[in-house]
Amino acid sequence: VAVAAWPCAYCGIEAKCDPAHVWPRGMGGCDEPEGVIPLCRKHHTEFDTGRLNLLSVLRLPMWSRQYEHAIAHAGTQDRADWKISNTRPGVE
Repeated sequence: VAVAAWPCAYCGIEAKCDPAHVWPRGMGGCDEPEGVIPLCRKHHTEFDTGRLNLLSVLRLPMWSRQYEHAIAHAGTQDRADWKISNTRPGVE
């Protein structure tokens, strides 16, 4: 999916965005359009390093397909929610 033209799903900035894999490829994720959301570089890095919780974003109606896709990869909603919201202690 051409996410570079989309604003960041987290902050709305209209800078060049990267396709952020909602369920990591290293854990069986894929490059399907439903498997990625646009994140600016700052928020993509924060998500990939466990410093950004995207669960509330993915529960918005516009990202429901991506959320459901992550659940399918995870096997359960609880496991998907854990990974998507898995942040380091002290990080919201």
